[in-house]
Amino acid sequence: MIENYPAPLKGLGEPTRQGHFTVWEEIPEVKISQRGHRRHVFLFKDCVVFCKPKRELGTYTEAYIFKNKMKLSDIDVKDTVEGDDRSFGLWHEHRGMVRKIILQARSILLRLSWLKDLRDLQQRSKQPTWTVPCFEQHLTDYPAKLGQTVKLVCKVTGTPKPVIKWYKDGHAVKEDEHHITSEGQLGACYLVLTGVIEADSGQYMCYATNHAGNASTLANIMIDVPPSFTTRLQNSVLVKGQDVQFRCSTQSAPLPSIRWFKDGIQLEDNKKHQIQSDVQTGILTLTIKRAEEADLGQYQCELQNEVGTAKCKVELCPPAPLPVTVRTQKQSQTTPTPEPQSEGWSSSFVKNLFHILFQPGNPEPPAAGVEDTQTLKEQDDMERQVQAAQEAGPMEPEEHFYSDTEEEFLTEPPAVQVTIEDLTVRPGQPATFSAIITGQPTPDIQWFKDDKEILSSDYTEIFQSSARCSLTLLNTQIEDCGTYTCIAINSAGQASCLGKLSVDTGPDDIEEEREVEFGKRRKLHSVYDIHEEIGRGTFGVVKKVTHKASGECFAAKFLPLRSSTRTRVFQERDLLSRLAHRRLACLLDFFATRRTLVLVVELCSTQGLLDHLFLKGSVSEREVQLYIQQVLEGIGYIHSMNILHLDIKTDNILMESPAREDIQICDFGFCQEIDNSRHQYSKFGTPEFVAPEIVHQEPVTVATDIWSLGVVTYLCLTCHCPFFGENDRSTLMKVAEGVLYWDTPEITNRSVEAQDFLHRVLQPDPE
Repeated sequence: MIENYPAPLKGLGEPTRQGHFTVWEEIPEVKISQRGHRRHVFLFKDCVVFCKPKRELGTYTEAYIFKNKMKLSDIDVKDTVEGDDRSFGLWHEHRGMVRKIILQARSILLRLSWLKDLRDLQQRSKQPTWTVPCFEQHLTDYPAKLGQTVKLVCKVTGTPKPVIKWYKDGHAVKEDEHHITSEGQLGACYLVLTGVIEADSGQYMCYATNHAGNASTLANIMIDVPPSFTTRLQNSVLVKGQDVQFRCSTQSAPLPSIRWFKDGIQLEDNKKHQIQSDVQTGILTLTIKRAEEADLGQYQCELQNEVGTAKCKVELCPPAPLPVTVRTQKQSQTTPTPEPQSEGWSSSFVKNLFHILFQPGNPEPPAAGVEDTQTLKEQDDMERQVQAAQEAGPMEPEEHFYSDTEEEFLTEPPAVQVTIEDLTVRPGQPATFSAIITGQPTPDIQWFKDDKEILSSDYTEIFQSSARCSLTLLNTQIEDCGTYTCIAINSAGQASCLGKLSVDTGPDDIEEEREVEFGKRRKLHSVYDIHEEIGRGTFGVVKKVTHKASGECFAAKFLPLRSSTRTRVFQERDLLSRLAHRRLACLLDFFATRRTLVLVVELCSTQGLLDHLFLKGSVSEREVQLYIQQVLEGIGYIHSMNILHLDIKTDNILMESPAREDIQICDFGFCQEIDNSRHQYSKFGTPEFVAPEIVHQEPVTVATDIWSLGVVTYLCLTCHCPFFGENDRSTLMKVAEGVLYWDTPEITNRSVEAQDFLHRVLQPDPE
């Protein structure tokens, strides 16, 4: 409880941390012990509060009396105070006055952890406020023709940058060679559909979401296609004086133009011929009132729209004459009437139909001249079936006619649907130009820099898949600045687009040089005693060091500053300085010279997780679960800070001490900051633990770290690696295949929960 605080305490929220310090005010350079005050310091998300401790005599509980408050946005943090490694300074500027306060902690480690938390909170306060996604440009409806390329475009803003998903009629759009999505740096979102077909018609939605909320925009794509019949006309027999009705239906939308014909002459809607079209159901009817012999003939329904036409024909047939039968006492003689020759019928068709009606196993037709009444009845039935089939008429195939103006998209010149954008990157970072260019046949892509063609090499990657193409410069330097052009060529023509690349060598380089100079002034040997080597990695050596003043032990990682590794080394330092978690070996201090960067981190046991399990001998599944849960806590925190580790393995999961069961994740040499505006790649890792996307050189994501965690879990549960090969090449090939045998006893003997966890994390395709 804080007494005398001039506002409601609930406005402060929960403190991030708190602790006792000895505090000097107004005299930053000279510390006089008589002026030092014992203060209890509370660190909140946006301020620091100083209180005087007070012990309640009656209850022996701690209470605090408010003394001072400073906003983090008004504080300048000083890492060290000359002459005392346990002290740090807060220079507080308020209303034009600067108040200098020095805080002395009980240990150097406590000072460093407070400095890290102060900087972390200050950095978060400087980040822009989250804003809900908002579409500045909405999707618009798009009418299109068969085979055409359709591009839907919208623009969305929001902080952090929204995640974009596309849906069609409520279902997620699956990206393939005909459905291509893209996002621009300034919030533009694209969905390109190549060679559209009738199934592409529907309602499309672009859905944007971030931590602050979500938004969406809708549009309809309407594909113009030739009309068609869903049910066709059927032949009919004339019954004098009765109405005759022909009926068919269509599902074409909007309802096409409809015309009826008799023997090639168009019919009008009148008392004799009634024409009806139901817009909702698509049922089309022609009714002939009180039909007579003059109405016999061929009728046709024709559908027509801008793309083409469809026709369906039918016959109104005369009634068939009845057969004449002459009977005698001894035999009956039947003289059949010649069959009427309906248009479109042939003798072979009737024979085939006869065999269909009387297949083997059915009664054979009786011979002529038999007087049995039952036999005559069966013969009459047969004749009626044949005549009914004749009356039904042949099944007219539906005729389609495309409009003369409709283009058949056999060839299409290249068209730039999404152009490449100008880029600005830091030295050593990758730069990716990407574009979407359609055409039929698929265009050949060429890349140029200042009129000089660029080919694939160790420094450049050229990618083309259907309409998507990209150029990636893997290690950008000053000499890479210039204009880059993408040219697409096919047999129908060519198209091009261009973008500029700039390499920013501004404040960060100046800051690095300043820090190197700062490192020169602070000599490692003057602060720490250097001891034996305790580890060695791809890019550096780790040694044990002891702080001369406090006697505390730490680990110092020595990283050479070569031209090829300089950017990566400083990136490791910058990203590691943002992390502060009990499951991570955090950065506490650093020293720099012209040739070496030294990172001082928390000291862990040299014993890795796997060595720890082997020394224990027998390990239960529950114990493995506790270790993996700790690793998940660390990975989750790393990802929450927008960072990928990209080197999760058993050697980088260390025990805090042999006697404890707590672990810490170390070695951030391959880590990358997550950048949602571009694809990120990694070429490093340990073969047994890398994810398939690294082997295939596909973009890495948070799922890359989860895959590595899955391999660690599998190894801890079964005592062997799931993808171990005879050599590194063999191992990488097994990882690329991503095939696991889940029916082996070492897996099936595990609990259902353990098996389910392994299935979830070892997914070759995380989507």
